Amino acid sequence: MADGGGPRPPRGDGGRGMRWRLSIRLCRTDGQAILLLDGRLGHSTVPELQAAAKPLLSEGVPHLVLDLSCVDYLSSAALEGIEEISRDLAGKGGRLTLRAPADPVRIALELSGDLLPHIDPPRE
Repeated sequence: MADGGGPRPPRGDGGRGMRWRLSIRLCRTDGQAILLLDGRLGHSTVPELQAAAKPLLSEGVPHLVLDLSCVDYLSSAALEGIEEISRDLAGKGGRLTLRAPADPVRIALELSGDLLPHIDPPRE
């Protein structure tokens, strides 16, 4: 074997494969909170998104924007996580906006159907 043939160290991901990267930055402007997401939204990174949104929901933010312009992948687990955030916001009288999804992410959102009303129309 090219790697020396010894046992491989544990990956630390439960054996499911490579760990995806997601960075989240919070910006506030004009009564809204904007989460700028960069990376991939999948099963392993949805908890990071939920952890970033939870304190905003707790403080009663009326408008949460998820900026998806730098997200290149969105899994079904991510769709479910975003739908949960949307329901939580709506239950508190708030609203969710999904801003600037790249084409592959927009397609996933469109196929889900449930999140279509939350997608910001593209700016011309």
